[in-house]
Amino acid sequence: MHSASPARYVVRARVTLERLCAGGHSDGQLGLVEHAIQRLEVASGQVDDSGGELGILLEQLQALHHQVAAKSSLDGAELGRRLYSWAKQSPLNVFYNAPQTYADVLGPEGLAAYRRTVEADFRELPPLVASDGGRRFDGERVFITSQMEAVARQTGGPEDVIEVLKRDLSSSYQYLRIAQECRTAGDLTRAVDWAERGLSSFKPDSRLRSLLAELKVETGDPSGAADLAWTNFAERPNTETYTQLRQRAEAAGQWDELRARAHQRVRGTMNGPAEGNARALLVELVLHDGDADAAHALAQSGICADSGWQLLAYHFEKKRPLDSASIYISLLDSVLAPAKKQAYRVAVHQLSAIHTLLKNGGDEKRFASVVEAVRHRHGLKRRFMLMLDAAGM
Repeated sequence: MHSASPARYVVRARVTLERLCAGGHSDGQLGLVEHAIQRLEVASGQVDDSGGELGILLEQLQALHHQVAAKSSLDGAELGRRLYSWAKQSPLNVFYNAPQTYADVLGPEGLAAYRRTVEADFRELPPLVASDGGRRFDGERVFITSQMEAVARQTGGPEDVIEVLKRDLSSSYQYLRIAQECRTAGDLTRAVDWAERGLSSFKPDSRLRSLLAELKVETGDPSGAADLAWTNFAERPNTETYTQLRQRAEAAGQWDELRARAHQRVRGTMNGPAEGNARALLVELVLHDGDADAAHALAQSGICADSGWQLLAYHFEKKRPLDSASIYISLLDSVLAPAKKQAYRVAVHQLSAIHTLLKNGGDEKRFASVVEAVRHRHGLKRRFMLMLDAAGM
């Protein structure tokens, strides 16, 4: 006989609990549900829960606890203290989100009691500065701080949250979060100050710099925003930072100048082994500017990584299908280089796309010679040949 899994027994117990809790006597029912949760926490360390059944059951029991607590006569303040105490010692984060999920049951009195209980622990945490970065990941500190922030959001406003965040100034991300809260509170001057302090206290942080650029725009300093966007691009040239640079530079009336600097910045990396990738990036930036002919000429003028050619091929598909087809044809050998089944599938799909492009461009008869050439070069790849046969190629 096959024994039932522990999860099945817990499911039966949960169903029984739900039936018992459907009637009256909510106070007694609350104790039953809490006992079930406690036993499940203990059992979780003794059984295989690779399928996640116990985790799901734990969530269901917590939902049942909330329902019963809402009907019980338990004092809100006592419930708040009980929930925090449980969450603090739970190995499975039971009731971790109580300030949010139980706000309707706790009410103002219960939330106030919850906050006082958390604050007692929070006051014991020493403030952290830049040199204390490793201490911020202490498990107990993370729990207490997260609870303090959650209850501050439930019972206060941005200023309350800022006071919590200020206890940990050990990373640039904390400065970013404080600046965001100041912004939410409508204090842009203080938001700028916190962002600038974060940038001066830590290694460059593009997220913090981007936020400061937004704040510069909002405070009427578009040139300052453009300078920050340029620094982000210069450190990490890509289409995302280029798009942000364009947005900020156009607002400041500096796009022509900064666009030229950006292109020159990428061109400066074309000498050496990174030439192909650098040229592909510049192709992408020029395409982003809307100059497809210049991007095509740039790709043809030297070594260009396949990613640049693929972007051109995709860009040309609708308006220049024959150019697009020619590029895809030239990329077939590199697609097939891995000699793996997945590569063969990609190649067949690409050949199908080439057929469509040639047809749309009025040169469908060329497709037969394309397939013949591919078969000639890769005839030893028997699986690929069979896949071409299956696709009618």
